[in-house]
Amino acid sequence: MSLITVRLKPEATAKPLVRVGWNIVEIFKSAIRGIVIAGQVLGTIAIWLLIFSPIWGIILGIIYWRLRKRKKAQLEKMGT
Repeated sequence: MSLITVRLKPEATAKPLVRVGWNIVEIFKSAIRGIVIAGQVLGTIAIWLLIFSPIWGIILGIIYWRLRKRKKAQLEKMGT
């Protein structure tokens, strides 16, 4: 008869399932900060568009008027 001995040791390179220092509360706070920042950016863009809308409205109105005038002239030219 003989005696067999088996010893199991974890590997030193095995990584934990969860990173050290990982905190669900901090991740949640970070996500909320991201949503708030995105909302602030969208709000800033909306304010800028609202402030400059008269200028862009005038420019777009002139372009629209010129295109309608040109199209009307082409239709009259084709009709005669």
